[in-house]
Amino acid sequence: MQAGRHAEAERLGRELQPHHAKSPHLAYLLGMAALLQGRPRDAVPLFERAVTLDAGMVPALYNLGFALDGLGRLDEAAAAYRRASVRAPQLVDAHNNLGHVLQKLGRHDEALAAFERALALRPDAEIHMNRGNALRDLERTEEAVAAYASALELKPDFAEALTNLVAVQYLLGRFEDALHTSERVIECRPDAFTGYLSKGRALHELKRYDEAVAAFEMALTLKPDDAETYKNMGVTLKKIDRYEAAIASLQRAVALRPDSDNAINLLAGALLDAGRHDDALAMYRRALALDPDGLFRLHSNMLLGLNYQAGTSPASLFAEARAYGNKAARKAKPFGRHDNLADPERRLRVGFVSGDLGQHPVGFFLQNVLESLDPEKLELFAYATAIRSDELNDRLRRSFGHWCDATNSKFIDDQTLAARIHEDGIDILIDLAGHTAKNRLPVFAWKPAPVQVTWLGYLGTTGLDAIDYVLADPWALPAGEEGQFTETPWRMPESYICFSPPDLPIAVEASPAQGKGYVTFGCFNNLNKVTDEVIAVWARLLQAVPDARLYLKTRSLGAPEVRENVLAKFASQGVDTVRLTLEGQFASQEDHFRAYHALDIALDPFPYPGITTTVEALWMGVPVLSMRGDRFISHQGETILHNLGLPQWIAGNADDYVAKAAAFAADVPMLAELRAGLRARLLASPLCDAPRFARNLEAALRGMWLKWCETGPDHAG
Repeated sequence: MQAGRHAEAERLGRELQPHHAKSPHLAYLLGMAALLQGRPRDAVPLFERAVTLDAGMVPALYNLGFALDGLGRLDEAAAAYRRASVRAPQLVDAHNNLGHVLQKLGRHDEALAAFERALALRPDAEIHMNRGNALRDLERTEEAVAAYASALELKPDFAEALTNLVAVQYLLGRFEDALHTSERVIECRPDAFTGYLSKGRALHELKRYDEAVAAFEMALTLKPDDAETYKNMGVTLKKIDRYEAAIASLQRAVALRPDSDNAINLLAGALLDAGRHDDALAMYRRALALDPDGLFRLHSNMLLGLNYQAGTSPASLFAEARAYGNKAARKAKPFGRHDNLADPERRLRVGFVSGDLGQHPVGFFLQNVLESLDPEKLELFAYATAIRSDELNDRLRRSFGHWCDATNSKFIDDQTLAARIHEDGIDILIDLAGHTAKNRLPVFAWKPAPVQVTWLGYLGTTGLDAIDYVLADPWALPAGEEGQFTETPWRMPESYICFSPPDLPIAVEASPAQGKGYVTFGCFNNLNKVTDEVIAVWARLLQAVPDARLYLKTRSLGAPEVRENVLAKFASQGVDTVRLTLEGQFASQEDHFRAYHALDIALDPFPYPGITTTVEALWMGVPVLSMRGDRFISHQGETILHNLGLPQWIAGNADDYVAKAAAFAADVPMLAELRAGLRARLLASPLCDAPRFARNLEAALRGMWLKWCETGPDHAG
């Protein structure tokens, strides 16, 4: 056996077996011969016979555990290792291997105890690392970092411990540390694929995107067919506006892992951002076919993408949202009873579920409203589904009496979050995301609160019967369109949104047409909204006003290939591209607002108009031309302009849109006069009157609560 002649040893053992049938040592040696030849299934009964003949034969118990582990019979393996460690308490490897098996079983506390017993017997770099892994799995991440550090003190070039340390540093958001540790991995093993991959991920988080791409490219030289690296590189390339390269990288990831819904989702998002709507939606549908009963995040992304398409009817949007809602309902187990005190007048506990509680349009619209709500009437709870570290997040936190970090859906799944909300005794739960990023809509299917509302983040139905109301107003959701919602509309008396003006020292300047002699139209909306149908109408407008210019600014226009694609579309409509100015995202918020100085008239896209960009333009004195729609999302310009007292800036259809734009462009004195008073007009309107809006919102929430109280606490929704 010691000479490695295992087959010969096994043959000799078989010859001896008839004469030594009750020899535990012979059974053990035959078991070892089978195990060392890669036949654990044959080894197990031989080790079991050895232990039956001699219950104290520790080597047989230990190797029985090893063989059972290899066969995936983990509970039996754990039992064998435990027996070995009881018989031989000083056997370090029995404790260590027991810890490994317990980790596989998800029994991390027991695994940690086993590793600590092993360490007490022998301080060893590998066992310190194993202890760190157990602490990581228990989410005791700081202690895991210390355990990995102990391993590296004993063995500084321990590449596996360094790699595991990187992963924990990444989880803790210590990206500089993760970068440094990744570089140590590469120093120890220049051919370490994981070192370059983790280096690229850390550089991405540090916004050093070009260096991240270089690291991913190096990783691919070591492992050319790694789908994860292509996926990460695609995400990073998109960050630096290299859309075609990002799409190519993500396509490669999907080709390597055609069953990866995450890669398909990312590819679809890149296609959508590049304006390739049909390709994006085809990708979303391909991914959903992989798991028709799951993939809620991806299904939401597809629903959001459908809103950009002019050809998507309200009925088809409703049907797709209803399919999502039915799927969520099948997965959930709703709370059958709510014990909230059905007192119509008491202080209400109101929860907000959102991943946008910070520098985001949702945050901008919330900030002044939350600060204006009466704390004697409402006790506010936040369930934050994304980490945001910025000044607005700090400000929003001060408005909430309670803040729950619900950022990791792996550890805080839908059932767990629903139970937390239910335990918090929330009376009214408000979804602020709908089908946008970081939503937790499936939680609402559990009906953790007696009254549930969707508001602000998404401009359409969620499709969930468990959400009782959608907050709207008479212009955003006019009478006759209730059938587009599974929720019951609750209409605010004026506007359903309230803008928090920016705290920036930027004055409104004179209309640029007065100095230039021609009008500049513009749009700073996401390019997803500028569809071929929108470009065709804008091209007609430029032909109707032959000396006018068009200024488009949005992040994706920072990519040369995207700019060229947009210019080509206008050129195909007969527009001289010299008349177009296309720019990407500006470095600061102040620069972004100053860009409005160049516009005379802002053009709202359709069917997905602006909201934040619309009120920003108005605050900068730029009037906005919008088009009447046939669904909630398309009415956003209408509600803003009605609340501002400018209904004449709402076009009835494409022809009217062109005619109105041309007529307004021809009246520069009118534009100049309107511009001079537009900011004051906006600030005096319901759109910016936070105390007035807060009273309306309090009344709406109280009205919803009164309706629930009428049915009593046994009402399940």
